[in-house]
Amino acid sequence: MVGREVSFSIKKGHFNPGMEALRLENISWSNISGKQVLKDISFFAAFAMYYLIWRTPYGFQIRTIGSNPNAAAYAGMSVVSGTTLAVIMSGGLAGLGGAVELMGSQHRLMHGFSPGYAFDAIGAAVMGRHNPWGIVITSFLFAVLRVGAGAMQRGMGVPLPLVWVIQGLIIILVIASSYLTTKLSSAVVGGRA
Repeated sequence: MVGREVSFSIKKGHFNPGMEALRLENISWSNISGKQVLKDISFFAAFAMYYLIWRTPYGFQIRTIGSNPNAAAYAGMSVVSGTTLAVIMSGGLAGLGGAVELMGSQHRLMHGFSPGYAFDAIGAAVMGRHNPWGIVITSFLFAVLRVGAGAMQRGMGVPLPLVWVIQGLIIILVIASSYLTTKLSSAVVGGRA
């Protein structure tokens, strides 16, 4: 039935009111509790990633390959399969993030629906020090900055690129603190750390 309506509207060149059934907001499970279900799925994904990366042999393999592929290969780990597993997991999580954005707020696929969220995700991963719970907290911080920037721009005329500068400064300071902590600890121990 729906396929006929789609082909009919395409052939005739006009909008068919029956096409409303194809919008993502009309999917029954997303109407039940809306954005809360998608938030719960996201927190479950963060918990699953934490468990997988820090509590399983596969996670140890992925962390080892990420730290030093040569040492992992010497230890007998398959670098290609570990890298492939990491790429598949990251692609699945990126797809989950896109699904949350589309089904939770826009309810349809639009051109340019993601205004640079991937770059924010890279910053959140670096700032969260590659820990799933750190990434969740950092993502919440970036969301507060993004929403607050919109409110400040509307209310007081503060330019929006100022938030990008603040995000960049935060990331640089976190990376610098990690680097300085490592250098300081190696200096205190006498270069043996």
